[in-house]
Amino acid sequence: MKKPRILIPSATHSDQGPCVFMKLSYIRALEEAGALLIITGRPHETADFDALIELADGLLLAGGVDVEPHLYGKKECPHCGEIDTERDLLELELLKRAERKGIPIFGICRGIQTMNVHTGGTLFRDLSDEHPSDIVHDRHNNPSRGTIAHDVEITPGTRLSAITGLEKTGVNSLHHQGIDRLGEGLRVSATAPDGLIEGIERPELPFWIGVQWHPEELTADAAWKKLFSAFVDAAKNAGVRGEAEAITNSEYSSPMLSTEADRQKDAHLTK
Repeated sequence: MKKPRILIPSATHSDQGPCVFMKLSYIRALEEAGALLIITGRPHETADFDALIELADGLLLAGGVDVEPHLYGKKECPHCGEIDTERDLLELELLKRAERKGIPIFGICRGIQTMNVHTGGTLFRDLSDEHPSDIVHDRHNNPSRGTIAHDVEITPGTRLSAITGLEKTGVNSLHHQGIDRLGEGLRVSATAPDGLIEGIERPELPFWIGVQWHPEELTADAAWKKLFSAFVDAAKNAGVRGEAEAITNSEYSSPMLSTEADRQKDAHLTK
């Protein structure tokens, strides 16, 4: 059986100038779970969305810079960080097409925020200003990205609970933004002690999960290995389903009908 192909939109620029890059921790976590990766950093205007989604069996939205505030109806603020509008638009378009195709979607850190915006939700632009608490969510100064920062409560009955088998666990924390108003149709799957939403999912879809922490940095913990394995397994199932549908469609296609359809289209265009 072919390995499932996971599409990852990457960051498209950095302090060193325009480039495409992806942290090795994402790559390792997905490859260890049995996936092949397709990394794209094409700007929104030049991306071939149909070709990208056609190749993909799953979509992963990784961490990165802030989501553009205007995309969720807010203005920039003094403590807003760097933005990457091209990446925002690329990911929002890929989300729409991935849902249409029915492939699994997994969002991490910035990814959960993009998923919430995609469904009509909003974000806290800076937690220290708009959601102050005793918890320090932005732990970028920690010596290790895998340092545990705080606990999260996993909501019983959610897919996240079923996959990980957890009720409460410690997670790392590398963000200064977070979910404010929850997107339409979403279910909260994890919360921090200060009430901040840290996990979301869409109950009607087989695998549509976002988490605010970075499980790719915590794969020494069996629970997060299970989460990546569940995502890749869902992508594998989506790939098998897609191949079966393609075979079925080819069995019932007719060259004569296709030719006639082409003639009808050409006739319409020449009227």
